[in-house]
Amino acid sequence: MKKIILITLLSAITLSCGGNEDDPIPSASNCKITNAAFVEDTSNGYGNLTSYAITYTGNNITKMDGGSTVYLYEYNGNLLKRHRKYVGGQLKTVADYLTDQTGQVLRMDFDHYNGSIIASEDHITFTYAAPNKLIRMFHYHDTDDETEEDIYITWTGDNPTKYESFDENNILQWTTNFTYDLNKENKFNQNFKNFMFYEHGDDWIKHVMYQSKNEMTFAGFIPSSPPGNFNITYNYYQNSGFHTAINYQGSIGRKFDYNCN
Repeated sequence: MKKIILITLLSAITLSCGGNEDDPIPSASNCKITNAAFVEDTSNGYGNLTSYAITYTGNNITKMDGGSTVYLYEYNGNLLKRHRKYVGGQLKTVADYLTDQTGQVLRMDFDHYNGSIIASEDHITFTYAAPNKLIRMFHYHDTDDETEEDIYITWTGDNPTKYESFDENNILQWTTNFTYDLNKENKFNQNFKNFMFYEHGDDWIKHVMYQSKNEMTFAGFIPSSPPGNFNITYNYYQNSGFHTAINYQGSIGRKFDYNCN
């Protein structure tokens, strides 16, 4: 199964941080993520996380440092313009972004390097039914004009409830259905618009998890092969609704650390 790899970023970040249980919940505008950990290769299963230390310039993330792998970001004002990926100090990828005036990503163009030579190029286009309501991602290559993956997302109200992946022959490869707790708003997503663009890896669930108004509780994969079906639970900072961990059937899928002024 081919998976789309999104190695991107959007601009302003605001979120809550930790403290003792008697502390008041700090304003999200006073907080920034200092570390984000997630699964980069789902073939190894969940729970095996890679951590990135995050550096800001103003309210924009300008560096994500995972040790051997580093991402550097450039902006036009507060709108994301470009990112560069380095592995072992060597440039591997340059990605340019087309955004609208709100910062919503419409297109990504990738150049992948082998030494100083561009070895391959590919593109991803994003289609929205409304602001922050992504309904299609189309990934294709320049060299042979081949479709890598075509993804459609179906919404029910303010939550994405179905994810369908088609191959280069427009054959449906797999479907995932999602359910939500409609009584619990996703405070994380309210303060981190389109956070899926921060993740670097092939975890398909990010394409919907970071867009929903409510908290996702279940993902059902058809056909039921790895990663399969699983329940989703969360750890929070106090009662703020901001996630410190997102758990898939008992395994940690994501972790976040914060700093607040």
